[in-house]
Amino acid sequence: MQGASLDQPDQIHASDADLVERCLDRRPGAWEELVRRYSALVYSIPRRLGLSQDEAEDVAQSVFASLLTAMESMRDRQTLAKWLITVANRQAWRSIRSRRNSPTPGGDTIDAAEQPDDETPDIAAWERRQTVREALVRLGGRCQELLTALFSDQASPDYQEIGRRLGMPIGSIGPTRNRCLRKIMEVLRGMPGAAAIWADMAGSAGGSGDAGFTERVSGKGPGAT
Repeated sequence: MQGASLDQPDQIHASDADLVERCLDRRPGAWEELVRRYSALVYSIPRRLGLSQDEAEDVAQSVFASLLTAMESMRDRQTLAKWLITVANRQAWRSIRSRRNSPTPGGDTIDAAEQPDDETPDIAAWERRQTVREALVRLGGRCQELLTALFSDQASPDYQEIGRRLGMPIGSIGPTRNRCLRKIMEVLRGMPGAAAIWADMAGSAGGSGDAGFTERVSGKGPGAT
């Protein structure tokens, strides 16, 4: 089975519910895209709890194996992030408990009380980004392609490369971007639960929405690394 690629933009930017459905339909690249989308989130949970890299990878594999089994019976597929976080926490603590009384190579035992307090990632931020990705899918067409190219991957996009890839004159990218931002803000305004995202984007960067959109798509707000 081939992984998701830029040749499958509908899959890359599909909502969680659509992506789960495509996995169940055994669409090429769907499972790989789902794992790519959430592997960092799942992996971060056991690492925050103090597990080693190898242990975190084992937890992540176990979580995604559980997802394969449970996917068909999931009732609310749009809450996939919450499901993954819950299962990852459960699997990570199971790993911690299994070795709590076992000596480490240094002779110490693992004490759960010594683990970091901040064990749960910002699920609200993940959900906001997923909402914006769904809005991109609803927007579709040239605006979806342009906004994704501009804001998904890097802080300083290469306009020349984007123009070449999308067949657009460089001078038209800026005005088209502004029109597309206004359009996606209108899409967001009509989506349930997206009012706060719309208001935040509307107030960002003098109303252009650039800063808010960058943060929602890539997770990189102003000053983020």
